Amino acid sequence: MAEDQYNIVKRVSEETSTPIIIVLAQNQPFSLGELSSIADGIINANLPGSYGGLPIAEALFGEFSPSGRQPYTYPRLDYQSTTTYFTPVWNEYSPEFSFGQGMGYNEITYSNITTSSDVISPGNPINVSVTAVNNGKLPQMEPVLMYTTQQVRRGYSPEKYRLRAFDKQLIEPGASRTFTFKLTAEELMFWNVDLNRVLEEGLIDITINAFNKNYVKKTVNLKK
Repeated sequence: MAEDQYNIVKRVSEETSTPIIIVLAQNQPFSLGELSSIADGIINANLPGSYGGLPIAEALFGEFSPSGRQPYTYPRLDYQSTTTYFTPVWNEYSPEFSFGQGMGYNEITYSNITTSSDVISPGNPINVSVTAVNNGKLPQMEPVLMYTTQQVRRGYSPEKYRLRAFDKQLIEPGASRTFTFKLTAEELMFWNVDLNRVLEEGLIDITINAFNKNYVKKTVNLKK
């Protein structure tokens, strides 16, 4: 944003009580600086096209509750432009907006994660379930994203997070929906330096909706 426009936003924020909504209509991420902390709300519209104004206006005026999730990692600083959510666990991951981050107007709460077994092994997949409750006043198309993180991987650094499955269902006000995913040991294998797919035993964190305030997590044991 041009410096004079940036300064106008800051003055409006500092000298008035006017609510500020940022609508990002862009084909690539731009540094927001202080604007993200100044704003009362942010809509990332990307490139919405000629008819994009109507759904943006309807979202702003509460005609529906937004349900989108950030489809890529939005960097806070220039050097973060190549950083992804599956960066190694030791690496910094502090972007402006994380992959999968997002919220609507409703308060959605999640139950604890339940699994069909606390042990996962080749040929013995487990079912992962979580129940989402819509505590708001509007219907909500709720995306539920399941990530895994291996706590320790000998000789290699595991990914900070890895998306394994997702689903999206409509939840009416006051209602709940149960989301169930299948997780296999085979998809937790990785390629080593010899180009062999290997399985490393250890604890696996299963996280539902990582990067959002209402995330829930459970740990299972990966066996060979």
